[in-house]
Amino acid sequence: MAISPETYEAVMIRAGYCCERCGSTNNLNVHHRKPDHKNYREKWPLFIDSLDNLIVLCGLLSNNCHGSYKHLYSITDLEAEEFERKLNGEHEPM
Repeated sequence: MAISPETYEAVMIRAGYCCERCGSTNNLNVHHRKPDHKNYREKWPLFIDSLDNLIVLCGLLSNNCHGSYKHLYSITDLEAEEFERKLNGEHEPM
């Protein structure tokens, strides 16, 4: 499933139309922090394309922030689970 145009624009606005790693304004991409993978999408359907899981990164050859995102911006399963509960209107377990 593709990110909606409204969500894409909201992510870009939040990032100020700049790479969230290096500040570049060239060759920008909206990227999933937790990958858009079938297993993840089934486990966290609300979270995968949410603002909490999306980041703006450039793909410039000199910086290649998009290529190095995995190590810098990854998100744990626990964090994804917490975001999914929040997006689903559930409270944190006590």
